[in-house]
Amino acid sequence: MPQAHKEYDISLQSISGWLGPSYRRRTFHEAQELARRYVVPWLNPSRKRQRKNTGAVALRFVEMANEFLKELANAGIPELGADAPCSRSGVRISGTL
Repeated sequence: MPQAHKEYDISLQSISGWLGPSYRRRTFHEAQELARRYVVPWLNPSRKRQRKNTGAVALRFVEMANEFLKELANAGIPELGADAPCSRSGVRISGTL
């Protein structure tokens, strides 16, 4: 990001005025524009990987929870066995990841 830093320094020099709300708004605007050009393109592929990994972890959690519920149902404890509501339906993922 050295190039973005250089561009930001140059843009700060071109912003005239005294320190204050107006100056702060213009500098924030410049920083946001640079972020859109440099950071957002880098983030998009990262977000796709994150969604894929989150989905895989959620599915593994569901598998583990359902295995645990099966063990409880087979343990012979009536309160935790086949009559428990979650033991009939299992654990599921709702929504989209």
